[in-house]
Amino acid sequence: MAQKLMFCLAGAGHSLVWERTAKTLHHMSEQWYRNGKVEGLTSGSFFRDFDGELTPLQ
Repeated sequence: MAQKLMFCLAGAGHSLVWERTAKTLHHMSEQWYRNGKVEGLTSGSFFRDFDGELTPLQ
C-alpha cells in the first residue's frame, strides 16, 4: 500500500498557510517529513475537526 495521506481540516479554505490552520499544517508537515507518519498514520484520508479529532473519510 502506498504511503499517502490526505487531510481535510475544519475551518480551512484555499490558502491554508495563511489561515488559522497554518500552525496545524506546519506541525503535520513536519511530522511527515521527519517520520513518514502524521499522528501515527501512514496512509488514508481523514477529516480533522477543530479539537484535533481525526475521522476517517471513505
